[in-house]
Amino acid sequence: MGKGLKMTTYMIAGLLFVFCGYVLYNYVRKLRRGDSCCTEGEAPIKKVRVADRNKANYPYQVTLRIEGMTCANCALRVENGLNSLPGAYAQVDLGQHLAKVLCKEAPDIMTLKKAVRDAGYIVVEVKDTEK
Repeated sequence: MGKGLKMTTYMIAGLLFVFCGYVLYNYVRKLRRGDSCCTEGEAPIKKVRVADRNKANYPYQVTLRIEGMTCANCALRVENGLNSLPGAYAQVDLGQHLAKVLCKEAPDIMTLKKAVRDAGYIVVEVKDTEK
């Protein structure tokens, strides 16, 4: 290998190293600020609190499998949309892509699906069960 080719290889390797360091630095900085994939440049999302948190007051339960959630803010958007419905208390599991919705009255599946769709996600499966 010639001296010129070796020098070019070292320069390319050095540039790749600097580029990877820059990308890693920006990623860590983004994580520390609390940004995620879908809130960059937006105000932080506030959690919608349900007034009645006593699960015994919710005789119906529906489990929704949701597609499209990629981060905690996605899950919070879905949870907020469902918790905004009257008589509903939702908890979202991002890892399993599930929303467990407790309802005081027999659930209207179409209303639940619309709340998720309005949040920007898709319900792909519904399991309607009584507690």
